[in-house]
Amino acid sequence: MTHRWMLALALTGLSGCMGHFADSTRVREPFQQSVAVTGTPTIQLDNIAGKVRISGWSKPTVEIGGEKTGPDQEAVRNINVDVHTNGSTVYVSTHYGDASHGIHFSSGGVNYTIHAPVGSNLKITNVAGTVNVDDIDGSVAADTQAGTIDASLPRFDGKHPVTLNVTTGSISLRIPKNSNAMVQAKSTVGSFTSDFGINSSRQNVGVVANGTIGTGGAPLKLTTTTGSIALKAQ
Repeated sequence: MTHRWMLALALTGLSGCMGHFADSTRVREPFQQSVAVTGTPTIQLDNIAGKVRISGWSKPTVEIGGEKTGPDQEAVRNINVDVHTNGSTVYVSTHYGDASHGIHFSSGGVNYTIHAPVGSNLKITNVAGTVNVDDIDGSVAADTQAGTIDASLPRFDGKHPVTLNVTTGSISLRIPKNSNAMVQAKSTVGSFTSDFGINSSRQNVGVVANGTIGTGGAPLKLTTTTGSIALKAQ
């Protein structure tokens, strides 16, 4: 079992962890950091507990803001947000103190609000918490173990792949009506709906949907273990 999963299972239940997390929060500590970027940056975010929201803007800067939260000041002090760059990639990650000294996942988390250039590529991993993406037209890969993914993309021209994966929770994705994509969707326990005329078929376990939007192009992969998938036109 990985360290990340051991942290997640410290809560009363993975599917209900965010309610537990929100109820225990009493102390909040805001943070903000800006990183100048050129060209097409990649933002790689690795979080354990909390909400993640990433929005596109026109500035050549990645702004990482949000708040660390916990039941007391000691718990908040033992949560560290690390930001560093390597080439065109901006790495953002959440780290906790030594679990052997009583600092655990259930002691708190981080809610991120990030602004990045519209053309950025995203790689987002969250153990317990929602992921929201708006106004990004680069490639997007997002994964959360317990939470929802809600994304609204201003352009899907078949050039940049999008992969959204949720273990326990739903996916809602909105893309323009004139998009081009090769859709691959699967839900083990859930449903699939689409505004693009893509129908799902029921398998021995779950539902699967495959189809082409417009002229096709880059893959659009949507996967849940337990939860619905909605592909909407905007």
